[in-house]
Amino acid sequence: MIMRRNVLLPFALLLAFIATGQVVVDRTIELNGGDDTQRQVLGVPNSLAPDAILSAEVEQSNMHRTAQASVGTAWDISVPGLSSAPPVGTQLMVLAPDGSTGDVELMINGSGPYPLVSGSGQAFAPDDLVAGTPLSVVFDGTAFHVMNGSVYSRKPCATGMVAANEQFCVDLNERAPLDFFQAAIFCGNRSARLCTWGEFITACTKRVELGLTNATNNWEWVDDATNEDGSARVSGSNQCGSSGNGLVTGSVARNFPCCHTR
Repeated sequence: MIMRRNVLLPFALLLAFIATGQVVVDRTIELNGGDDTQRQVLGVPNSLAPDAILSAEVEQSNMHRTAQASVGTAWDISVPGLSSAPPVGTQLMVLAPDGSTGDVELMINGSGPYPLVSGSGQAFAPDDLVAGTPLSVVFDGTAFHVMNGSVYSRKPCATGMVAANEQFCVDLNERAPLDFFQAAIFCGNRSARLCTWGEFITACTKRVELGLTNATNNWEWVDDATNEDGSARVSGSNQCGSSGNGLVTGSVARNFPCCHTR
């Protein structure tokens, strides 16, 4: 009976990591014992050395492909599983450092530097990454491509907006009066949206710090429902927590801010 047990033979999966310094088996391994206890390889040590067989524990822990990057734009990384420059297809899990700004390059075991890129090849800037964020990167022979960076990085605020907090950006100045539907379309055409009532209050209470203007001078549209048919919530008449109902029918025009999620 021929049976391949990839979980118990992680060295047969090394092509996924392509650390060619590791042990390479150049032919099919046959496990032909009479039962499951005989069709397994035991006693493989947990070693990260380039010439060692990877045990199941090491493979499952990802220790051999995970590294902490150093601070700065040149991330110096030590990967025990590589004995030379990374070959094409090398996949690593890099833990981002704190305080890095600008375009990043990787130094792998003293080899490089290799550009860190994302999307269609643009330089990857980690300015908003939280320290310890895991980045899955793959080597194409000249650069490392970030496969998941956009999930962790925050969207920058558009021109004319400011970050109210880590979650959203808000307009610095209220927009000219429009009816509710026109206001929603106006924000949507700018890759934004009407702010929620909670966002309005959050930004309004920090209006001096953020530099917002006219946050409490009149009723403004926010994107929250009310308990009256044909109405939407309005806020900001004389204080940040002010709240009321505004008819969305007819030609009632009000000022409003746009927001977008970071």
